[in-house]
Amino acid sequence: VEAEGVEVIEAREDGLVKMDPKGYFLISVKDGKIVVEHYSWENRLLRKIVGRSGRAIYKEIIRNGWVSELTHAAYLGYELALAELALKNKGVYEQEKEVRVCTGP
Repeated sequence: VEAEGVEVIEAREDGLVKMDPKGYFLISVKDGKIVVEHYSWENRLLRKIVGRSGRAIYKEIIRNGWVSELTHAAYLGYELALAELALKNKGVYEQEKEVRVCTGP
């Protein structure tokens, strides 16, 4: 339902993302946990953050100042949500790949 006088903006897919000078993250699900590896732009592993919820992990990342770009933080939240969904549904997750949900134990 649209309210009268409210501007409606069509989101566009422009693909422009500013790279975060604090590095990049690789996300996976392993051994019943979400595993996030934080790398420098020189491809040096800086740290691993492990948890059972995307929320706990992104709060840890933000609390420690390991992300500085808003678009990077939003993308990280999206990927962590996919990883958490895969974890809850016993699926396999690799960042930027489709989530495959297992139907059996």
